[in-house]
Amino acid sequence: MRKRKKSSSAKLGCKSNMALNFGRWALRDKAAQRQLALRYIGIQ
Repeated sequence: MRKRKKSSSAKLGCKSNMALNFGRWALRDKAAQRQLALRYIGIQ
């Protein structure tokens, strides 16, 4: 019983970590899109 409780809390921790990683990835993706847009405008 105790082991199951630990595993469930670990799963919640993984989900929160995934949310944080997704947030960081989204911000990184926005920055990358901005750089690509500026490069594309610069080429034209």
